[in-house]
Amino acid sequence: YQKPHPYIFQKALERAGAEKASSLDWIHVGDCLINDIQAAKDVGAKTIWFDDPQHYGDSAFTTKSQAEQSERAQRKAAIKGLYVDLAISSISDLPTTVTNLFSS
Repeated sequence: YQKPHPYIFQKALERAGAEKASSLDWIHVGDCLINDIQAAKDVGAKTIWFDDPQHYGDSAFTTKSQAEQSERAQRKAAIKGLYVDLAISSISDLPTTVTNLFSS
């Protein structure tokens, strides 16, 4: 199995001693909206998206057509709206973001 299959997340929770994911709060931090964020949310995680545009080619130096870029932006917005609890653009923002996630 590999992400985004739920087994990966369920096995990680089992190894951490958290048998029933739905009965506890747990966080998944990831940089891929589908393989990390959507997949973890589907298994009950609170999610923090590491939004790093430089890493995934959302820059001016892409080889994608305008139509492909537009379609990707629409998919990204839809997934982000449904599955992202909070987002960070720097790993140094993570401690504060985790605190904010559990205080909301």
